[in-house]
Amino acid sequence: GKLKILKNIAEKKKLSLDEIAYMGDDINDLKVLESVGLAITVSDGHERVKNVCHYITKTGGGEHAVREICEKILEAKNINISF
Repeated sequence: GKLKILKNIAEKKKLSLDEIAYMGDDINDLKVLESVGLAITVSDGHERVKNVCHYITKTGGGEHAVREICEKILEAKNINISF
């Protein structure tokens, strides 16, 4: 499943699962979310998923939630974006 695929990608990139942020919203994402360093879901994600995530977006799926996460990561790295 998804965890096996992620482990293969991590191995190829020489990353540990603790170094990976993963965003998922449904129960088929649970194993991966429980295995990564930063588990993220959207505000309208499944309740079981919300219970294991480190961060829940303010926006729902399809409402720029990925952009919200990207901006948080850039902010944490002190990278300023101006448009």
